[in-house]
Amino acid sequence: MATTPSQQSSQTPEQALYQRETTCPSCGRFVGVYERCPYCQAWTPKRLSIRIFKTFAVLTSTVGLLLLLFFARTIRTPEIKISEIGPLTNFAHVRLTGVVERSFGLHPQWHSLGFTLSQPGIGSEPLSIRVSAYAKVAVEIDKQGKVPDEGDEISVEGTVRYQKDTPSLLINAPEHLQILRRFRAPQSDAPLAAADVTSDMLGKVVTVQGVIAESVTFPRGALIRLADQKEGFAVWVPARTWDDMKTAVHVGDEITARGKVKTFRDALEVEVTAANGIKLLRKGVQPASDATLPSEGRDSTTATPEPKLPDAPGPTQELATTSVPVAEPAAADASAAAPVATEGGK
Repeated sequence: MATTPSQQSSQTPEQALYQRETTCPSCGRFVGVYERCPYCQAWTPKRLSIRIFKTFAVLTSTVGLLLLLFFARTIRTPEIKISEIGPLTNFAHVRLTGVVERSFGLHPQWHSLGFTLSQPGIGSEPLSIRVSAYAKVAVEIDKQGKVPDEGDEISVEGTVRYQKDTPSLLINAPEHLQILRRFRAPQSDAPLAAADVTSDMLGKVVTVQGVIAESVTFPRGALIRLADQKEGFAVWVPARTWDDMKTAVHVGDEITARGKVKTFRDALEVEVTAANGIKLLRKGVQPASDATLPSEGRDSTTATPEPKLPDAPGPTQELATTSVPVAEPAAADASAAAPVATEGGK
């Protein structure tokens, strides 16, 4: 609605400016920020500062979106330590760097990938966290050849899952797993006797050689004892590795086992995680102990030797047995007839 001359004379300069820029000069209706009146299509003059502000706002928003895209592609996920993970970091997207302590590989049926990442702790005990990937992410990591092995130094980022005071990390994309350095075992790794394996070798990959004294299977793996010590040196093979092994070993065979030195109930043992970690040298070597050993089957039962039966008599023995009674009477008749002839001759 247009203002009367009396109202215009009583307005302040600010009110007059507002009235002039928000009201159509042709029809007198309120047009707001429109530069053309929506009623009569007449042009409404605006201040230069408003036109500059509108243009500046568009340019600023465009530059802001470009900067946001740039930083989203260049800035990396913040790296934290395992010790910093707690209930407040649940579902946070973080990055960890460390050494693979144990690798479970890719499950062929469930397509799940898992390994344990280790970092130095505050004390002597290292800190570890379980890292997993599933479905297409795990399969793509395997296709790219980025499945980590034990001893590899890696950088991984994912979503933190904190349940029952135990943290874990879920990989959401294949590119979130990077191999920084592959672990290379010493080339001059001659087989060691079980007695030569010491506690200084904990965490290192060694090769032991010996004769299998017993072989027992459990639901989680197989236990092979080498008869190189009084109680036998333990070689532990996880169930999955045992199923993938192509070499069949039995009690009395001489083998070499390659794996990482670990402890179980304060005793040293070698854990074999590769399907080709056990190699057969000789078959049927006599074990050091003559005691009854469990069978090498997977039912953990003790092999009981079958009783040895006497050999059945052959045809020659039967003939010899039947001919003896016939020969003895003939000899008796001849000896009895000899005195008769002598007496007749007298």
